Amino acid sequence: MEQRELVQRSQSKQKSSMQLPDCPVCWDGFDDGPRMPRLLHCGHTICQVCLQQLLFESGLGQRCVRCPECRGVCVWRGLQELPKNYILLRVISSSSTHKPTEVLPPRPISDYPELPLVSQVSHITSLIIQHIPRMIERKLWDLGKLTWALTAMFVFLPLSFAHMVLAWSTAALGSFVFLWFSLGSMGIAVFMFFTWCCYNMARFLVELGFCCFSPSNYRGSASNRPYS
Repeated sequence: MEQRELVQRSQSKQKSSMQLPDCPVCWDGFDDGPRMPRLLHCGHTICQVCLQQLLFESGLGQRCVRCPECRGVCVWRGLQELPKNYILLRVISSSSTHKPTEVLPPRPISDYPELPLVSQVSHITSLIIQHIPRMIERKLWDLGKLTWALTAMFVFLPLSFAHMVLAWSTAALGSFVFLWFSLGSMGIAVFMFFTWCCYNMARFLVELGFCCFSPSNYRGSASNRPYS
């Protein structure tokens, strides 16, 4: 008799779950009580009990939660700040076969002595298979963030430092070349001026000596001497 009642309950629960959507986290039916459907900013609906058990994260200086369905980040300002899914509540209230589910903690396997061992194993296996993709997705997301941080640390920072050193070296080399050419051009100008001065001085001395020792001057000086 007990097994028949269990089968009937499971069948009725399957029928109700086919008619009404369930919470994607705990797979329990929504109601207008503790399992109140709440809308996240991404548009997915989660029950209140599962929302209170989500892990909080810090993003942009605010507390955030990730949607279990799409892994979207939603700012958490409190449970009452999330809007209710009134469309789903209307469907629930219009359904005469649906009854509010009680919030009970999950019972261990030992509390199901009436279920056969195969059913227990299949139930546990289905739960594990259900949560494995989400765990893998979360770990891959964390691995991606870690990879990006390591890439920025070991690739972009050295490249930026090398670019900065190259820019400084180029600027220093350009300044040195400019100073070298400036000093070189100044030295050439000084050398040319010195050469010009030497040339003019030598020319002046040559002309002066030529004027002093010319034959006309020598004859004039000899005629002016008195005869003995």
